[in-house]
Amino acid sequence: MGDEPRSFEARCSFCRKSNADVDVLIGAIGVFICNECVAVANDVLAKTPKSERQARGHAGEQLRSAPSEKLLRLVAGVEPLVEDVAAYQAFNVDVLRARGVSWAEIGGALGVSRQAAWKRFARGPDLD
Repeated sequence: MGDEPRSFEARCSFCRKSNADVDVLIGAIGVFICNECVAVANDVLAKTPKSERQARGHAGEQLRSAPSEKLLRLVAGVEPLVEDVAAYQAFNVDVLRARGVSWAEIGGALGVSRQAAWKRFARGPDLD
């Protein structure tokens, strides 16, 4: 691995605020939501009658009928989240490597060969 450990700054996946800029950041696998966005979501849920909630299938229908310009904005808007998830994954790989976990084990967890895992995450000379 490289000389400096890889850094990781968690950000809310909705508003993009850093963990340093919010009171609470709740994490899942590679995604995070801050207390402020939870409050907005709770407000929306409180104002939306259960009979009007349409999560299943509704998002897909909305996207299929959206103008191309909106879809292009959405595609671009997802890119920072893709980068966040990649940074989160790389940070965890660094922690695993610092603990002595082999590239074979990491590759196995990802469903790829040890060489593929090494090529994707290694930074600098590594003897394993």
